[in-house]
Amino acid sequence: RETLSWCSGQSAVRTAERVKEAVGGVLFIDEAYALKREGRDSFGQEAVDTLVLEMENRRSELVVIMAGYTKEMKEFFLSNSGLESRFPNAFDFTDYSYGDMAKIFVGMAEAMKLKVDPRIPAERLVELIQAAIPRTVAAKGNARAVRNLVDEVLRRQTDRVADSGTASLEALFTLEEA
Repeated sequence: RETLSWCSGQSAVRTAERVKEAVGGVLFIDEAYALKREGRDSFGQEAVDTLVLEMENRRSELVVIMAGYTKEMKEFFLSNSGLESRFPNAFDFTDYSYGDMAKIFVGMAEAMKLKVDPRIPAERLVELIQAAIPRTVAAKGNARAVRNLVDEVLRRQTDRVADSGTASLEALFTLEEA
């Protein structure tokens, strides 16, 4: 997104600069479709067209990886006839299961020096996460949805401990079922 400009011609210059910076390595573009949204200005198209040209001219000098949601990426590839042929390999990653999300939740909590109450069985944690993160939300965010849940749980935990009047460090750092 920092590649796009409000001045005609500048998106092309910035895109070429980003490609040049990646020479000898990898250019990773997350949510690549954000470069070109239907109905928006021409600057995104300018960036995409320049990217395709630079990829062709420097095809032996760098690797370009684009990531994003499947539907949006398919639409994005239609924005330039040369895009799809330059990305012959596509990988669809399956969404995390709720069991996977429970493990991610525990890992994220531990990274924040928190712990999940050991009295909560693993199966119950999976149920709690399933109740908190609908599949439609999980499919759009995967680990980000879990991170948001950890943040929300921590906010509620902090409020609960503060309201209890018995704020011990153990209580503050142990995530309990409400």
